[in-house]
Amino acid sequence: MTGDAGRPDLAAGVARLRATSQYASDILDRYPGLLAGLDAGGRLARASDAREIRTLLATACHPQDGTALSGDEFSRELRLFRHQELVRIIWRDQNEGAEVTESLRALSDLADASISAALEYATAGLAARHGTPRDMDGAVCGFGVVAMGKLGGHELNFSSDVDLVFVYSGSNWRSIAASTGKLRHQLWYTRTRPTLSPFRSPRERSCPAI
Repeated sequence: MTGDAGRPDLAAGVARLRATSQYASDILDRYPGLLAGLDAGGRLARASDAREIRTLLATACHPQDGTALSGDEFSRELRLFRHQELVRIIWRDQNEGAEVTESLRALSDLADASISAALEYATAGLAARHGTPRDMDGAVCGFGVVAMGKLGGHELNFSSDVDLVFVYSGSNWRSIAASTGKLRHQLWYTRTRPTLSPFRSPRERSCPAI
């Protein structure tokens, strides 16, 4: 592979990437076409904003034929997208002279988009099986994920853990059953955690739902 005019030669860039990041080197070995795809789309030469990251991830996780992904398929697509974006961020850091602030923002945008996508997938599946949690007046209860620490400050780095707090309303009431019976709200929301577990630190994974 050769670079475009005014850009570092891609072969030299790949060599530099492999020399500075074992993670990136392993991903390039596992997915040989990943870097070529990023380069063809011009994404190695420019920064990506939060909106673009969310759009690309939504496209990856929603097949064009409208079929729903299984849990394993969704997790696989999410992991592949994360690998792709981390390689892109490392490439720009090592080969394109990206500022530290760009890398921090890109890592935070990637984590935020990934968590949002996982939350959407998990809650949609639970609603289809168990109904939507509502309060005693029939209003839909709220559910959110609060990012703490560096992600909360939008300054995530390559070695950061992601600490999350799950918050929801209507804890004394039940979800309206679709077919398989009612679930208490705490159990309903707790069942989103396996989908979100890859983003949580080991310490948080051991904590009970509150």
